[in-house]
Amino acid sequence: MKTTKQGIIGALTLLLASAAPTLAIEGLKIAVVCPDVVLSWPSTSTNGETYIVQYRPTLDTNDTWVTLTNSLPATSGTNWTSFVHSNMVDCPPGQIFGMMSSGGGSGESSLLDSASEQDDSKTTEPMVMPKDESSPPTPLQIYPPGVDLSGWIILWPDGSTTEWSKEFAEKYAEAQVGGQDGPQQDSGGGGSPSCGFYRVVRYGPSLFGITNGMTLSGTVTVPIELGGTNSEVVGFTLYVDGGPAAMSQIETNSSGQWIATWDTSSIANGSHIVNLEASYIVEDYATDGPLEGVSRTVTIDNGIIFPQPNSVFFGDLVWFYFETKWAAVDYQIDLFINTNTYIGSFTNYITNGVESFYWYPEGDGFTNDQFRCEFYVQEHSGTGPGGNGPAGAGGSAQNTNRWLSKEANYSDPGCMVVAWASPTGSPTIDLRAEKMVRNGVLNVAPYNFNPPNDPNSLAVQLTAGNKATILGHFGDPDYRYCYIFSHGDQNSFGPFMNPPATISRLEIIKATTNWLYATPPVVWHPFKFVWIDGCETAKGKMCEAFGIPVGQYDNLYFNTPTGVNRHSRAFLGAYENYTYSYNNMDTIRANMLANFWADWVANKPLWQCASNAAAYPNDPLKFWRIHGATNLTISTY
Repeated sequence: MKTTKQGIIGALTLLLASAAPTLAIEGLKIAVVCPDVVLSWPSTSTNGETYIVQYRPTLDTNDTWVTLTNSLPATSGTNWTSFVHSNMVDCPPGQIFGMMSSGGGSGESSLLDSASEQDDSKTTEPMVMPKDESSPPTPLQIYPPGVDLSGWIILWPDGSTTEWSKEFAEKYAEAQVGGQDGPQQDSGGGGSPSCGFYRVVRYGPSLFGITNGMTLSGTVTVPIELGGTNSEVVGFTLYVDGGPAAMSQIETNSSGQWIATWDTSSIANGSHIVNLEASYIVEDYATDGPLEGVSRTVTIDNGIIFPQPNSVFFGDLVWFYFETKWAAVDYQIDLFINTNTYIGSFTNYITNGVESFYWYPEGDGFTNDQFRCEFYVQEHSGTGPGGNGPAGAGGSAQNTNRWLSKEANYSDPGCMVVAWASPTGSPTIDLRAEKMVRNGVLNVAPYNFNPPNDPNSLAVQLTAGNKATILGHFGDPDYRYCYIFSHGDQNSFGPFMNPPATISRLEIIKATTNWLYATPPVVWHPFKFVWIDGCETAKGKMCEAFGIPVGQYDNLYFNTPTGVNRHSRAFLGAYENYTYSYNNMDTIRANMLANFWADWVANKPLWQCASNAAAYPNDPLKFWRIHGATNLTISTY
């Protein structure tokens, strides 16, 4: 009997960019087809998905991961991909051992049990391979019932072949359920082969467990997997149909794992495309862009939809606005303070699937900052009002929880954070950048600037040494305005080739305590106007770190009806990478900035200020985007 190599086959671990808990790719299987190791997993080839496969003999510190492939495409024409690591096991040729990883493994190892005593020279198990022989044969038994192997053939031990068909698939599924042709444990002794450790991960960031065609409802909380980089991650952005997802929050848990939480009721029911982008602490923003993940198409199905996500915040008045899956519904909203202290309910019957009304908490004697709401809706099956909310209806029903938070009110002393970051590291270019900010912002904008900014002194430079001071100004309640000239992306901004000076979106959130879509949500320090003058700063959700919601709104969205007592606000940035002449910063671009602030002082709406800047000759404002109130003015409350 042949001896086996030392080691064990372990549950797969996920290739991550940081020392976070690891995950295994969903539904992964491992088999030893002596002398080869075969890894296989569910996949899709329609969206360009690729995989990274790595191996190491042991988990000893002296061993390192060896990349076997870093861009393996999903096998086309089927929903299953395989990878063969050849000649890794010293055992009788054709002998088969198998195991399956259910996902979520963190390196715990498992032995593979021998299928049977087999002849050293002949395969006794059926194999499958594409008819075009684009990949080598793999064991039929590693494919679960229901897998689509159209265009593949089965190679039987006697040398005959069968083309995969619907009829064969049905018989194969019945046989698997009945226990036939599956791997049988050998009770007659003999060793189990061992071949080291493997790990497989999709290239790029993705939502673990979210697959094409999946139906999502309510609030979804899933870990993030990431493959293909060793850089330090500073944040992720979830995109839906090309735009940043409202009512989503991505942060690390107590174990260091990145977790995405998304309230799917913030968008309309139906089919949507979702994907992630990862941002890093980078050396050069011009070359080290974010890593984009593969898109997934999912179906959203909620009975209650909240298409106005900013309505989770209130001033003096609470705005209840929601839509329902059904036109005629009875609803009931139960209100609680301190999580479970019931204080009352709203009930009604609507016929058009839309409800909107206001509530004045102090008018009912409540001065609380937060309320928990339990929404109940039920399709109305009668011809008139149900009388007592859902109890009077008879159709489909759904319920959900939602927190409402009072926004911290503030007076406006007119203080502004202003800084610039080195564009290239060149002292000559730095002088031009400083002069641009001094002449284009400090000499024109009508605010009190963070010291030592002054129209008659040098503008503050963002460096590693004063990063903490700038973050401190972000958290100072006197500061409600900001202009930063910098490199950037959707999750951070900073100077060229100076990662310690980079400021991330999460660092801003911690300074401002603006967790817009946490549970419960919090906005303690909303800014009125923020302009991060850098690439891609308006592509994602950096605006939310300043208490400004993603999307385009009107002033009325924040401060009406009379008595709502919330300040309007807006964020300006770019949604793409762009270039400009460093040699013209202190002249042409400085004039463009000065004209922008002159328009702002003249009480022109923000969209008009930005449009005029974009029309400025020679060095215009490029790829600009506003989040928040597009018609914000200097005089808007």
